Amino acid sequence: MFLKKNTKIVFINILVLIGILFCIELFFKINKFYNFLSTFHTTPTMPPVKSLNTEQVKQKYGSNINNIPEEYRANIDPRLNKFTLANVDQSSKITPFYPYGKSDEISVISTQYHLLPPNQDIIIYAADYKLYQDNLRVVENQDHKKKTSKFILTMGDSFTFGQGVSTGKDYPSQLAKKIGNQWKIYNFARPGDGPNDTIFGLTTNPNYLSKVKESEGIVIWYFIDSHFERLLCTFLCYQTGEYQSYISNKPHFEFDGNDFIYKGSFLQSFDPKRKLQQLASSLETIKFSGIGLADTYTHEQVEILAKSFLKIYTELKKHKKVTQFYLVFLDNTRSRPELIAAANKLGLATLDFSDITVNENAKYPIDRHPTSEFYWILSEALKSKIDLK
Repeated sequence: MFLKKNTKIVFINILVLIGILFCIELFFKINKFYNFLSTFHTTPTMPPVKSLNTEQVKQKYGSNINNIPEEYRANIDPRLNKFTLANVDQSSKITPFYPYGKSDEISVISTQYHLLPPNQDIIIYAADYKLYQDNLRVVENQDHKKKTSKFILTMGDSFTFGQGVSTGKDYPSQLAKKIGNQWKIYNFARPGDGPNDTIFGLTTNPNYLSKVKESEGIVIWYFIDSHFERLLCTFLCYQTGEYQSYISNKPHFEFDGNDFIYKGSFLQSFDPKRKLQQLASSLETIKFSGIGLADTYTHEQVEILAKSFLKIYTELKKHKKVTQFYLVFLDNTRSRPELIAAANKLGLATLDFSDITVNENAKYPIDRHPTSEFYWILSEALKSKIDLK
């Protein structure tokens, strides 16, 4: 009798708890202030970094690093600081993608990213992109280089691609202007890419490196925090909106202790843990709670990310003589010290420029993509630390 009574009490408590959770979920679904309330999540804690003053930057990286020429100065509308992503017309940001192809034909795409009515006259950025038919961006300032003997592959996502800056102002094009004539730079970055996209391309597309004529060179990967989510797809990538629309459909690789094994897309995964994670992430209560926005990633996750860059390095060396893979940091990203240590342990080179303080025009408001000023600083820092004569 006692056991039966306790079981009944437990059952009633569970029903009450489910009822409370249902009411909370319903509140968040119908409450018009949800988006406002959800902005009160705490900002993830970043690792400490000692910023250099102007004189220290000059001594460490060179006298020109903050001497940004007028042609690379960013012109940002000050009114943008009053708005958030909710005010942006996402359809105005044309994705500069073609289907994968082999043609070397070049096209120019003009795009303008602006706010929703009644503020559609406020432009975040307008840019033109000169692209090959396989989506790769043309690197400018090297048409005069007729006898190049070494290559530089710049890899990453939109931050390397140069989303928001016009032809010639992306960092690979700026860097090409500052280095010796033996070097040819190729921009292999595509907006939204993570290490898994690059691994997929290298292991499935036999023409991936067909544009690279030189046999020897280096790789530069500019790192941002989003590369964690794109490779690992934790809680955040299953939530509705931008993440669900493309990250959960990305190639899913699992590290089995020796290599990365392709498992289809994240949404195609039959892993019960992932299915539960996908279901939980769709709940408004979970979104509001901030679960998935952890301050740091686990030691295991950091090591897996570092090994994904080693995998890229290893795959590239099957086709070309790649003498060094540089993992570059200019932002103060989460888990940066741990990732640097893990990458160095695997024999990857790291360049940490996070001690450089950039000005307010270095990134566009709202989406925080780099401007041509940011790319000037990055290209100067790279030139000062890598022998590219």
